[in-house]
Amino acid sequence: MIDQLIFILTAGCIFGLIRGFYWLSKRDAASVWPEVIGEVREEAPGTTFESLQSGLLNNDSDHYVYWTIEGKEYRKRLWDEASVAIGMFKVWRRTPELGPMTIRCNPDDPSQAFTAQEARIWKEPVIWAVGAGVVAGILALIT
Repeated sequence: MIDQLIFILTAGCIFGLIRGFYWLSKRDAASVWPEVIGEVREEAPGTTFESLQSGLLNNDSDHYVYWTIEGKEYRKRLWDEASVAIGMFKVWRRTPELGPMTIRCNPDDPSQAFTAQEARIWKEPVIWAVGAGVVAGILALIT
């Protein structure tokens, strides 16, 4: 039983480290992609669950950045700049600003883009690294 637990925790630790390093390498690769001007637009909620809640709380609308390369339009969903939630219900949110936005676009695959918002995100690599550290600590205590 303990051996299985150690194996699962070790696998989780390894996955967390790989995922964190993957995200950081993706961010670094995107830093040299050419800049493109996109446009942020707001759309109605994309799911029935979101649209049913729209009158109750300050709930989501969907924000996308659209950009055009060689006559073809691409889009990417943007997340709130900040939000406060109780359970899964948002009670306050700061949405992305509408209008022009500079993004970095992959020259080999224009459908891949990296926004300045994503470049500022610190949560993902930190969460994966802390998770890996917690797992490593648990493993050290167990063995």
